[in-house]
Formats: sequence, structure tokens, C-alpha cells
Amino acid sequence: MNNPHETLKILDEYEGFGENEEKPNLFTSEVIEVETDKGQIDWRVYLYNLRVNGLMLIISGKYQNQPPP
Repeated sequence: MNNPHETLKILDEYEGFGENEEKPNLFTSEVIEVETDKGQIDWRVYLYNLRVNGLMLIISGKYQNQPPP
């Protein structure tokens, strides 16, 4: 990443995260430890921040293949 600060700012805006975004933010942002083939690293992730109660569970994880509600 040539300019991490600017890149992360753009990603935050895209993901609906930050001070200037609608509250509550659509996502939260956290740094988690992930395992790679080269060992563990810290990685920034976006986690969905709204309620999911009552929403359809997509077991395959492939939401593109789901019929419209």
C-alpha cells in the first residue's frame, strides 16, 4: 500500500464506517490476528454492526446465488 492512511480512509467510506457516516455504522473496524502460510499477522477487518435477527441464513455463504426475498 503506497498510502495506507488514504487507502484506509477510502475503505472506511466504502464500508460505511467512521465519524461522518450514518449512525450506527454499518460496520465496525477491528484489528485481528490471522494465520497465514507465513505465520500470524495482524489484519484490519470490517465486521457487520447491525442486527441480523430474523434475516435468512445463507448456509453456503454465496449470497449472489440466493433468490430475492
